[in-house]
Amino acid sequence: MSGIKTTDITYPNDSIVIVSNLEGIPGGKTLNVAGLVAEEVQAGTPVVFIDPDYKPLSSGVVFEDAADSVKVVKFKKGHYLRVGDEVLSGTITSIDTTDENFDSVTTDVAIGTAVTADQAIVNDGDKAVGVVLGTKTVEDPSVGIMVRGTVNEAALVNPINADVKTALPLIRFYQE
Repeated sequence: MSGIKTTDITYPNDSIVIVSNLEGIPGGKTLNVAGLVAEEVQAGTPVVFIDPDYKPLSSGVVFEDAADSVKVVKFKKGHYLRVGDEVLSGTITSIDTTDENFDSVTTDVAIGTAVTADQAIVNDGDKAVGVVLGTKTVEDPSVGIMVRGTVNEAALVNPINADVKTALPLIRFYQE
């Protein structure tokens, strides 16, 4: 078919992350990935619905410790944070991606609570509706969204918290 771009990439960890898919949103959804600096959305990433869009849950992993009085926090590459997201007691005003090891995320106010390296940061204001079934690039963000099944939490790129698990009672999360 002319004019349709598809991305056919095999991600070996997808079958490790999604252990069992029992039910999904029929037909899947196209994620709104505008503003993401990540190149792909990984399997197991929580998805939120903010009318009218399905989006990856704003989340990331802290690269190095940061004091509560700072406005800039370094995050590991592959996060799902965007300018305008509300995280760390403020709103993200910029994301500097120039360093090859981390992205510097700047908020409009001091973060208010110290963070430590490898700490998962999740936007608790958004309620997850499912998880991405298979890794896709942001150029082709049409994904299956699992709403019932099993996820190997230990294999997730960005860890999740108890609020995400509570929002997804039909998905069993386990560590292997």
